[in-house]
Amino acid sequence: MENYQQPAPTDFTQLQSLIVESHQMGQKILLKENLFPSHSLPDSSDLFLDLSHLNHIIDLDQENFTVTAAGGINFFALQNQLRDKGFFLPLDNYFSPQTSLTYQLSQALPSSYQGKYGSLRQYVTGLEVILPDGTVINLGGKCIKNVSGYDLMGLLIGSKERLGLISKATLRLLPVPEASQVICARFDSLTAAVTAASQLLLNGSIPAKIQVLNASLASAVNGLVFPAKPLLIAEFDGFKPAMPKEIQFFKKIISDYSNDITEITNPLEIAKLWLELGNTISQAAAKSPSKLLFTSQLTDLSGLSTELIQLAVLEKHPLGILIDLGNSSGLLLPLAEEQSPGWDWLSQAENVIHQTLNCRLFGMKTFHNAEINHIFQNLLVAFERRGNIDLSCPPAQ
Repeated sequence: MENYQQPAPTDFTQLQSLIVESHQMGQKILLKENLFPSHSLPDSSDLFLDLSHLNHIIDLDQENFTVTAAGGINFFALQNQLRDKGFFLPLDNYFSPQTSLTYQLSQALPSSYQGKYGSLRQYVTGLEVILPDGTVINLGGKCIKNVSGYDLMGLLIGSKERLGLISKATLRLLPVPEASQVICARFDSLTAAVTAASQLLLNGSIPAKIQVLNASLASAVNGLVFPAKPLLIAEFDGFKPAMPKEIQFFKKIISDYSNDITEITNPLEIAKLWLELGNTISQAAAKSPSKLLFTSQLTDLSGLSTELIQLAVLEKHPLGILIDLGNSSGLLLPLAEEQSPGWDWLSQAENVIHQTLNCRLFGMKTFHNAEINHIFQNLLVAFERRGNIDLSCPPAQ
């Protein structure tokens, strides 16, 4: 991927200039994180911005529980810095250890904390965005009730750099939970693990995170010793007096399916678990020519897990499967560095998921052409700009 242009601006003025120049030359602008090998490689003329120099916290308002940060800050590092100050940002996903704040906001990937704490958009109170012509717009602010007019922040979050580049963001924070604990349960089959997790939720348990890994992915997690068995990972947090009851309830439900349980109470070990899992997924995704992230209501998880396991066995390749019940999403990716020619697992997996679930497949395997002139015009009109800005966008290549 070294043949692609990867400029690394050191300040926001340089970033603005790069965006203007690229717009004038008709170049597509993407973030460096998009350079993971994909089903359809990007054009060599595309510009991949490296925002790693714009990696600082601009303002931490401890009284109002908000933080404003530059978009290039590593998302996982931001969470750790906030936790050290006593604040909690309940937004996390499979790629957090390897991606920037701007990437997280541009992709709007499902958060693993979503089931208990809500979605990404609920925590964004303000954005600074650089539009393709260099115009800098500021949306929202520290005030959570600053929401009059069109929801332009909601439009820009998840827009994948098509409408503009998010250069700064203000986020709402929570206090760090008083206590947290992780339970890992091992099962004889992926179907049993998914069924147990589903029963846990159906009976009223609300973990902060709850994920199921198939045996191949569990055994591949770097730095941790997991046997090659399907694994359920559940994290509980909240007030310390309530934790024993939560854990007891978990064990009662899970006991019908598995008694092979490990408890993790050390905060450093909990952080290491999620970091190693995220690193394993990110590294496998970087080596894979394709991966599939899907989201749905997950109404037939047991049926889905059975079908996916059959697919993985038939293909005779290590296929990593992660199902996140906290946000009704899942991830499939090959774990082998070298894959056999003609291994078309992706289309087969898509068919399995579509047939089993009513779901949406995320566009993580292709690069989409950003033909957005009409949206760009409407966006600028919403800010009542008249006549003094060139609204023309270059045609799609």
